[in-house]
Parts: sequence; structure tokens; C-alpha cells
Amino acid sequence: MKIKYSRLCRVLLFSLFIFSGPGTHADAEGVYFRPIISVEGREDLNSFLAADEPSAGSRNIVPGDDKNGASLPGSAHEINSSAGPHGSISPAGIVTVSHGADRTFVITPEADFYAADVIVDGSHVGPLTVYKFSGVTGNHTISVIFAPCSYSLVGNKQDVGASGGNFNFDITASNISCAWSAESDKRTWISTASSGTGNGTGSFTVSANPGPARSGSVTVGGKSIAVNQASGCSFELSPVSHIVPAASGSHNFIITASDGGCAWTATSNSPSWITTSGSGTGNGTIDYTVRANTGPERSSSISVGGRTFSVNQSSGCVFTFDPASSDVGTEAGYYGFAANASDSSCSRAATTDSPSWISTSGRGTGNGTVGYSVSANIGPARTGSIIINGQAFTVRQASGCTFSLTPAGDSIPAMGGDFGFSIIASDKGCAWSAKSNEPTWIATTSSGTGNGTVKYAVAANSGLTRIGSLTAGGEKFILSQGNGCRYKLSQTSPEVGPAAGSYSVAISVSDGACPWTATSNNPSWITTTDSGNGDGIVN
Repeated sequence: MKIKYSRLCRVLLFSLFIFSGPGTHADAEGVYFRPIISVEGREDLNSFLAADEPSAGSRNIVPGDDKNGASLPGSAHEINSSAGPHGSISPAGIVTVSHGADRTFVITPEADFYAADVIVDGSHVGPLTVYKFSGVTGNHTISVIFAPCSYSLVGNKQDVGASGGNFNFDITASNISCAWSAESDKRTWISTASSGTGNGTGSFTVSANPGPARSGSVTVGGKSIAVNQASGCSFELSPVSHIVPAASGSHNFIITASDGGCAWTATSNSPSWITTSGSGTGNGTIDYTVRANTGPERSSSISVGGRTFSVNQSSGCVFTFDPASSDVGTEAGYYGFAANASDSSCSRAATTDSPSWISTSGRGTGNGTVGYSVSANIGPARTGSIIINGQAFTVRQASGCTFSLTPAGDSIPAMGGDFGFSIIASDKGCAWSAKSNEPTWIATTSSGTGNGTVKYAVAANSGLTRIGSLTAGGEKFILSQGNGCRYKLSQTSPEVGPAAGSYSVAISVSDGACPWTATSNNPSWITTTDSGNGDGIVN
């Protein structure tokens, strides 16, 4: 059935054209649609309205004929929908739509794909997931092209300290519908649960590292982030130092690692006298040797695992002295001796253990002469030392003790008895003892130190006066004991006759050395000239 357009009809159709307008439109829900009524061949409104009769460019509209671009109300229309590989459109195929009705199509891509472009009636409307035809008045086509999702990361490496922590990454997707999820490479020390669609930010967590440096990765959208974590190895030493003797020897210490995979190497900081070649992983024992030390005390260390093990070696300095020792007199004086060192760097600094009477200022290194002085000695013999590097040079000083006796001697009666005298020492430490030089009649056992009293006993004297002595502190004490001779006559008053005559009397003496002389008390009529020693006869 053909219908001629009247002027009024043309006005109504043009009004519909103005209302819908050309091109693609979106409703309030954001669903795209295209107007289904258009005027072909009428670009000029005045010419269109002025045309009373059909022109050569006009078309008859036949209901159901989509070639005419429009149909009369009450007819049905077809929408041909199709989808390319890796997705679907629903509904699909030839879809019948009542005239003036709406129709929505849902676009679903396969995993890791997105709707790259939707083509409606030959026009590209872009990447959509839903398309709506509104007020359908003609036939249409809709097709979908799918493309694989692609992703890019800002940076592909993350350096992490030994302490670990939380880290973020930014991902850019080719479409907002592209889904992504992050996965670690199954390392127990990297964890992530990040996921999303389109552009976004993800995160992952790295555990603290107690061991050697390690590497892993996080994969997201087919892209990898290399995760490189610094070593967290730490070490402890036990003990942390040694004091070793001067002699050469082998020693060791223990190293404890924070992880069995932590590698360590021991290095001597003084290889000229400390050697070690220790290396290993995890816990272990480090052996080292030291060379003999002929010089002064020295210190160095062994470095291992960022730790320092200190080695302190005792002095190996040895000195020989010439002479080996010295004997000095009681007087003050200055002396010296040669000190020869085992090493030129050995200190010759000298001290004394008897600063009250020995002084020295010896100093220097290596071989040299050590001078010293001694004070006068008024006391007993004494011994001191000059110390160099722990070695002693011995100084012996003779006794300077002197004594005086008060009084210097004494006169003792013949009857004898117990007596004493004072001894004065030059020093309270001076020892003395008393000795009798006449042990048959003088006895003493006195002794002491410093000032004191010498006690002694003298036997009774039955003879002539005698002289004896004691020695105390090297000094003599002189004794003089009075005469102790005793005499006895056999008769003291003999009777004689008147005639002259000779007579005799026996005399007994206490000691044979006791002398006697007989004298007459009346020489005019009694005469005698006898004398003698010991017992005898007086005539």
C-alpha cells in the first residue's frame, strides 16, 4: 500500500525527526540507543515542507520493510545480534522486537577478555557491557568484538630490607572490566590477597628475614614484580675475646648464626701473627693460631659475620741482666747494670719493690743500662729488687747495725751474783745476742732486737782478782771480779817455853794461786820470813 505524503504529513514526520535527532543517544540509565526514524534525501527543511508531491528521492514506507528505514505502527522488527570469539551477547541471533518496544542486550566476555568494541548498525559505539535499543521502529544489527585484557605495572622490582614490611604496587588494566589478582610465587615469606578490576593498587607483605639474602616474586595480570630481600643474618660470638700467652698456640671460639643458611668467613686483622681460615654456614667453631711473641703485649682481632673477636697476647719480652744481681755495702751509693732485651720494642721501664731505700728511673726500649741508687743502711742486711717487664734484678745490702753498751764494763765482788747492762742498737730491727767469753764463771743467754738489757750471772771467786768479758752485738763488756782468796791456820795461839826455839804453823788456802806472806807482829822476839802460794807451813 502506497501513501502519498501531504504537506501536513511531512510536517509531522519532520517533527518526529527533530524530536529524535540523528545519531546515537543515551537514556537516563546510560543505555545507548539510535533513533529509528529519519528523513532521507531531505536536507533542506524548506524544500522538504514545500514539496507537495513525492520527489525522486522519496521512498514509500512499507510496513515490515526495513529498507525503507521506518515502518508503520503495529509491525514487528528484527535485531540481529552477534559476538566474536571469547565472549557472548544475550540474547543472540535474530531477535524480534515489537514496534516501539525497547530491547536490552547484555555483553559477557570470557575470563581475561573484555568487550573492546560494540558496533550498532555499522557504527562503533565503544567498549560496552550493556546496550539498549529504545522505541524500536525498524530493523537493526549489533555485534561485539572482544580483546584480551592487558596489564602494566609501575615498576617491576621491589628491594626489601631484612626487617620486611608492607609494600604497594599500581596496576593499569586495558579495561575497567578486566579482573586481576595478585599471587606470590608460593614463598612462605611473601603473602598477598590483593585483587580488583581495572586500574588499581595492590599490596603484599614480606616477612622479616633472619637468614641470607633471598628473592621471590609477586605475579599480577601476567606481570611479575621481583622481590629481593636483603640478608638478615646476624651472628653472636662466645666468648668475645681471648687473652693468650706469649707462646705460640692454637685456640678457638664459637659462632652462633641467626639462621642455618647464614654464611660467614673469618678474617685475621693481623695476619703476621694471627692466622685463621675459618668459614662455614650456620653455627660453628672458628679455629685460629697465634705466633710466639718476643716483644711487648699486643692486641688485634678476627672479623667474622660483622662481629669482632679480640685477641690480646701477653708480653713475650725477656731481659737478661749483667751482672745477674748485686751486693752493695752499707753506705749510700749509685750503681747500674746492663739490661738486654729479646726485642728492640720491649720496654725497659724499671720500678723497685723497695722504694724506701732503692730508687731507679730506668726507661727506654730494647738494650740499655739501668741505673739505681741505694740509701745508707743502719739496720740489718736487706734485699730488694728492680723490676723490668716482670723480671727482678736483686740488690743485697749488707747489715749496717751498730751497738753500744752502757756501761762498757763493771766490777763485780768476789761473791758474784746476777747483773746486767744496757745495749743500744742503731736500728730497732738490729738483732743481737750475748755470749760469755769466760763460760766457766760468766754465764748469759740474753738476745733481742733493737735496744735492750743484757743479763748475765757471775760465779763466786775463791781466788785472785780476775778479768773476764761478754760480747753483745759485737761489742765487749769487761768484767773485773775482786779477790776471793781465803786462808786458815792450823793453830792460832800456840804456847812456847821461855827458851828460844823454832816452831811452825800449817796454812790452808782456798785456791792454790792465793799467795801468802807471814810477818811478825813482835819482831823483837818473834821472827819469820816465810811466804808461798796455796797451802804451806809457816816457820
